[in-house]
Amino acid sequence: MFKKKPIANLTENEVIELAKSRPDYFGMLYDKYFDQIFRFIFKRIGGNESVAGDLSQQTFIKAMANISKYEDRGFPFSSWLYRIAQNEVLMFFREQKKHHAIAIE
Repeated sequence: MFKKKPIANLTENEVIELAKSRPDYFGMLYDKYFDQIFRFIFKRIGGNESVAGDLSQQTFIKAMANISKYEDRGFPFSSWLYRIAQNEVLMFFREQKKHHAIAIE
C-alpha cells in the first residue's frame, strides 16, 4: 500500500494531483476548505445552518467526483470550490421556487 507523505511536505498542487488518483488525499483539501465554503454558503442562504451543511457536503461530493477534471489555470483551487458552491446555492433556490406552501385554515 502507498504511504502518505506528511502534508507539511506537499504543496497544494501536489495534494490536488495526488487526490486525482487517490481519494484519501482529497480529505486534506476538505479539511482545509470546509469552513470557508460553509461560511460562504451560510451567508448566501440566509443563515440556515442545516441547509448550509447539506449544501457544503454536496459541494465537496461534487468536487471529489470531478477532481480529475480540475485544471490549474492560474487561479487558486478555492475559486473552483467557490464556483461549485455557488452553483449548489443557485440550484437550491431554483428548487425552492418549485415548492409552494399554501396554508389551509
